[in-house]
Amino acid sequence: MQTQRQKKSMLKTTLKVIRLRGFLGFYDGFTAAALRQMTCTSLRFSLYENGKHLEILENSNSMLNKLYVASFAGIVGSLVGLPMDVINVRMQNDMKYDEHLRRNYKSFMDALIRIPKEEGWMTLYSGGVAAVLKAAVGNCAQLAVYDQ
Repeated sequence: MQTQRQKKSMLKTTLKVIRLRGFLGFYDGFTAAALRQMTCTSLRFSLYENGKHLEILENSNSMLNKLYVASFAGIVGSLVGLPMDVINVRMQNDMKYDEHLRRNYKSFMDALIRIPKEEGWMTLYSGGVAAVLKAAVGNCAQLAVYDQ
């Protein structure tokens, strides 16, 4: 509903999804979203937990060092997850377009192969600057502040 050009009610949107794609249309992009959660979240937590104990940090228990490590973990996690975010959004929004404009990705892997081939690999990182900044700040708030 966030990307609708002309806002519709939840009921109308639900009926349109069912009409165009059937009940399984609600799961378009689910594989990309699930894979992103499994990889990025575990990567963020792993990098943070291991990074905050690095001996190269003078006082590894200080709040400032935790913020540095959390930012780094968020940035790396975001960079790994960006292609999956792009694929997820594209798969979910495909039904909005007229039939001749749809991409019709068959699966996550189909999109992961076709996007770089058809549009260049940098397309997988579109919107990357905002996403990386959001992840760095969010990770500081979620991990470092909570940990302290």
